[in-house]
Amino acid sequence: MLFRSGAVRIEGANLADGWRVDAFLSAAALPGWDPAEIPRLGFFAAVIDRRLGRIPFSAPPEYPWESDPTTWMELDLVGA
Repeated sequence: MLFRSGAVRIEGANLADGWRVDAFLSAAALPGWDPAEIPRLGFFAAVIDRRLGRIPFSAPPEYPWESDPTTWMELDLVGA
């Protein structure tokens, strides 16, 4: 899916004890989503480190996190 410029912004930072990832998803990035009807979304992320490989956010690397939503977190989405 292609997004309009600025519809999605992601920033990452390498900290002394891990990583921090901030993300902004505008309404244009979520077409058809109605926050009154569906206030939460499934969320999953993984860091891809050149030295350590793929490091999933909420499940051990051996889990099928790429295809199993039960290993994902939930985002409570709020309007600005």
